[in-house]
Amino acid sequence: MFPTADQIAIAVVRACRLTGNDPIRTVSFSETSRGRFIAMAALLEAFPDARRIGLGQCLRFPTPRASQAAVITARKQKWWRDDWVDEIVGVLVSDQYDDEDGEASEPKIVAAPAPKTVSLQPEIHFDQTERRLISRMWSKGANAACIGAAIGADGDMIRMFAKANPHICPARGEV
Repeated sequence: MFPTADQIAIAVVRACRLTGNDPIRTVSFSETSRGRFIAMAALLEAFPDARRIGLGQCLRFPTPRASQAAVITARKQKWWRDDWVDEIVGVLVSDQYDDEDGEASEPKIVAAPAPKTVSLQPEIHFDQTERRLISRMWSKGANAACIGAAIGADGDMIRMFAKANPHICPARGEV
């Protein structure tokens, strides 16, 4: 059985938190990451029947065919901790063993509560320093995309923020 995308994501995020790596950089780039090795080892233990090449591709190993060999080599390094792998495996298989008797239970699917109000506009929250920066850049004539790039948001979000806050961002042609 091959792990789901959620299980792979959980393994990557947990492994990166334990090793101090950034999960986004780990799966975005093919550079060496301790989190990638730990996640691969945990997924191999939790899902022994999964195709190794497929896991290597999902975890963005530079050479997916050699991903298992890379994990074997990483296990010999001084930084390797088997308890990290065990912790992630425990999280991955914990939903299978929810009963106190030790028997596997059916996966629990709980419906999310319905929202009380439906809003077509997403709520936009920026902290005080980001609001100040948006106001300064807006008053100097910077476009929404540039402002968004400066604070890590997209241009559409900045436009919606400007439209919702005319006292901070006075109206001009692009809004």
